[in-house]
Amino acid sequence: MLALSPGKRQRFLAELSDDEVGFLLQDWQFWARDEQLAPDGDWRIWLFLGGRGAGKTRAGAEWIAEGVRGGRMRRIALVGATHNDARSVMIEGESGLLSVSNTAVYQPANRRVLWTGGAIATVLSADEADSIRGHQFDHVWADDIPTGSGGTGDVRATLSKQASGNTASFLFQDNFSGRAEVGLAGDDNFHFKVSPDGATWHDAIVLTASSGLATVAQAAITSADINGGTIDATAIGSTTPAGGAFTTLIASGAANLSPASANVTLSPSGTGTVAINPAATGAMNNVAVGATTAASGAFTSLTASGAANLSPASANVTLSPTGIGTVAINPAATGAMNNVAIGATTPASGAFTTLSANGAANLSPANAAVTLSPTGSGTVTLNPATAGTMNNVAIGGAAPLAATFTSFQSNAFKDSKTTASTTVQADTAGRLLIGPNGGFSTSLTVAGNQAGFQVAGTNASANMSNMRYAASATGSSMTLAHSRAATIGSFATVAAADQLGVLDFAGDDGTTYNTIGAQIRGLAIAGGTISTGIIPGQIVLAAMNGSGALTDLAKVDATAGLTAVTQVSTPKVTSNAASALDLQTSGGTQFEIAHTASSVNYLQATGSASGAGTATLAAAGSDSNIDVVLTPKGSGAVRLTTVANGSVATALSSLGPTGSHATVQEWFAVKNASGTVRYIPAF
Repeated sequence: MLALSPGKRQRFLAELSDDEVGFLLQDWQFWARDEQLAPDGDWRIWLFLGGRGAGKTRAGAEWIAEGVRGGRMRRIALVGATHNDARSVMIEGESGLLSVSNTAVYQPANRRVLWTGGAIATVLSADEADSIRGHQFDHVWADDIPTGSGGTGDVRATLSKQASGNTASFLFQDNFSGRAEVGLAGDDNFHFKVSPDGATWHDAIVLTASSGLATVAQAAITSADINGGTIDATAIGSTTPAGGAFTTLIASGAANLSPASANVTLSPSGTGTVAINPAATGAMNNVAVGATTAASGAFTSLTASGAANLSPASANVTLSPTGIGTVAINPAATGAMNNVAIGATTPASGAFTTLSANGAANLSPANAAVTLSPTGSGTVTLNPATAGTMNNVAIGGAAPLAATFTSFQSNAFKDSKTTASTTVQADTAGRLLIGPNGGFSTSLTVAGNQAGFQVAGTNASANMSNMRYAASATGSSMTLAHSRAATIGSFATVAAADQLGVLDFAGDDGTTYNTIGAQIRGLAIAGGTISTGIIPGQIVLAAMNGSGALTDLAKVDATAGLTAVTQVSTPKVTSNAASALDLQTSGGTQFEIAHTASSVNYLQATGSASGAGTATLAAAGSDSNIDVVLTPKGSGAVRLTTVANGSVATALSSLGPTGSHATVQEWFAVKNASGTVRYIPAF
């Protein structure tokens, strides 16, 4: 065309038929520039890089439309910078899919485009990268994916792990067996790791996230063996140096720390300690260790390998810890304290930080009171291995009639007052029961279930309410949930058609509380695909009929909208699979409003007041001129009521017209805006 002269071009166009002109105007292959057409040959990625107005969007939309028409594309991904960008540019834009494919229908609620041939395009967003995985698309159109962040032009590759304990790293393998790894491996520190076999790994360098310091692996130095050397002119391996300061000094042979006519002082500084662990019996303060302890001394820690007698004849033994120190007496067998056997009865009086008895301990001596009074934030804990007593009431049975406890725990708790005040009962089955005394039963069954949480009452006390106080638009909520996991806290995906939650409305039928009059069920919709973060759902409304059958009446879901399940005799409005709105009576459709995408014109029906005598069916909408079309089906016809010839012919004769009106059998009566009746013969 461009090679023709203007005159030849004009003659060529003038000779085209209307259909040929229409085809030429819609032929993308004719109008497109070469770079707007998909490359020939076998390729996987086509990058169309151009500025604004280069025709990138039109090229992508035409490529998708042509692939759908040819049957090559069935499952398509439409990826925009955001969902809004994909909709406003790639789908509804001036050069988008809806402008080049007249069989495409956009479903914004489902974020997808459907074609009559069955092809589906799913709308995805580049800012939700995880949502792109798992769809098994055969073709992808990504339009105007931004580079950098915030318009700076920077490009950054990001590896993001779910939590600190997960891994985000680069793994280097030898024949698919790991040999080196760099990254966040199991924590938030940066690791350089190596492995000889892919199973055993060694950290070579670790960069600590909290400090930025690097830890470099090196061989551990466990000991230094010096044989024949000297420290302070004293041979190692024979006797220790006469003087010196050592962090650790280990003698390979016997070490004598008590030279003749000299004192040996072991004085650790700060929080250091002195540990004396002779392999055999040694001596300290001229008293054999392992036999009896020293007659006097101050020790941070003193451990005897044998029997230790802390009560020498005619002498008192005083154990007085300082500060927050404690004295722990744990005899292997019955010993003595204040001349009272441990494991038998406790001392008559005393103040103890901790007192533990190996056997029975009686805290209620005859004619004496036992007082347990912790100070400050201290508490008293009573945990008998079997039923004990407190205030002469058995622990593990009923609680005391009156008491104040910081913490009280029992196997079964119940307020045993006999008054009609509100009671709370947590029974051994793990149920919580609330209501006036005697207002409920632990075996009460409502709607076929013994609920874990029951509230009973004769007034508003039986009501339940949730109130959320927050400076936000969020109100209180109640969640009904379901998991197929058999263990609490574990996970197992629900299946399609599983119940997610049920609200039963039951009543007393004179015998039981199990009769359900109405029900609302939340389901995972049958046939739906369940994945992480996606459970296609459905609400089912049911009610009991006069025969006692609980009948599903309506279903609501995101695909079919509101759908009637059980047909009733009264008129109702429902939707069908073609997204049309049906008016039904007795199970039959009497009137249907069909769905039209992007509709701006419509029919408007208007009634009239008493005496006006006019009901109107008119076209309305945004266009200036709108036709009203009555279309019969098949060989049917549009039928209008006619007027018999007799009265019309008489009326016409009285007006004076002559001719063949007397031979016309029926007439159409038409009234104009001023109310004048006109007659049109029906032949």
